[in-house]
Amino acid sequence: MPPEFRIPLHTSSMAPSDQAPIIFPKLYMSLMSDVHQNSISHKINVRDIRRASAASTNLATSSISQFIDQKAQLIDAEIELLRAYSSGLTNLRATKKIDGIEYNIYFKEIENKKRRLGAENILIKRQRKILEEDINDDVSANIGLGHEFDKIIEITYSSFMTDKMAAARKLSTRGLKHNQSRYRQGVIGYLQAQPHESVVWCHILGRVLPSSSVVVAHLVPESLESEELSYLFGASQLRVSMDKRNGLTLFCTLEKCLDTGQIVIMPIRPEPGDVATRWKCVVIDQEITDNVILAMDETIYFKWVAEVEAKGILWAIPGPYLRRSMLVALARRASDHYVPDVFLDGTFEESKDSPTKSFAEEETLNYVMETILDEKLDSVLEENTTEDIEESEEDGECDTEYDVEE
Repeated sequence: MPPEFRIPLHTSSMAPSDQAPIIFPKLYMSLMSDVHQNSISHKINVRDIRRASAASTNLATSSISQFIDQKAQLIDAEIELLRAYSSGLTNLRATKKIDGIEYNIYFKEIENKKRRLGAENILIKRQRKILEEDINDDVSANIGLGHEFDKIIEITYSSFMTDKMAAARKLSTRGLKHNQSRYRQGVIGYLQAQPHESVVWCHILGRVLPSSSVVVAHLVPESLESEELSYLFGASQLRVSMDKRNGLTLFCTLEKCLDTGQIVIMPIRPEPGDVATRWKCVVIDQEITDNVILAMDETIYFKWVAEVEAKGILWAIPGPYLRRSMLVALARRASDHYVPDVFLDGTFEESKDSPTKSFAEEETLNYVMETILDEKLDSVLEENTTEDIEESEEDGECDTEYDVEE
């Protein structure tokens, strides 16, 4: 067997001892590109430096606030390292250096751990004041009973996180059931996208295709509904899962690329006299530029990007549609790059329906939104690399061999 290295399961010293660390073969590291190997090595160094700093801190002379700061920094470093592992692993799968079974084994373990740490970090950011008060109460109640200060802090912190994360999981399973069939018909009817029973219009390709190959895509995924999403769009309340204006009919290949973030659809600033929302498709993943979307009487490539007009008003209404500060922060967290000017055109700073929050509050909203987006993307990537994916009964399988009706 190849040599192995271990990814620690948890940043807290109070992690259950029966939970073994993730075992990741070193062979995979050797197969990765230099870019991925360097990224992983850098993230390991950052994590180890923060661990050493935390280990050298004397809890008896530090504040509870400092303890929580260090905990959050350790979690951030661990999540960044896991992202680097996940990115390298996904690249190995894409370049066929490992098979789907191997990929799924380690991908699921890494993503599960990343989700747990992300949930822990969200609780720290959202409920920090309560966390500090709880730990302080326990320290005050036990400090005179012979208990060690550092043990009290760790036990209280671990107990708080266990209870709160369990409660959060219960709440996350209570969402409204989404009727995909009804939603599909609602969107198709609203966009007048089905001129005949057997065909549906694809808004990016600009032509009708067999109904079985056209999917109703959510412009804003239903899984992203949250306070953070509302703030990003400057709305006091936001429910998009059943809103027909949030849907678009797309060829199934394009819908999958939209899900994985390889392409995006964004509104265009309206011109005077515009009666419909204009928008464009932007290819984000330059590696797919020369890939074929569809081969028929003519071959259509991803580098073919068109600006089209929608029938009716899409959910992303004309005018400024994203809060600039949130968009910039999300871009920096996601890629360490500034937002291209094309995405800043049409953003806003203030909203009468959603007052601007403080910098600290926005930082928390940004982190939570990034975590939600990250989990959504990981879930889609996992589904797309599983060989036995069952297509939904409503949308059918993606059929790429047919005679297209013009």
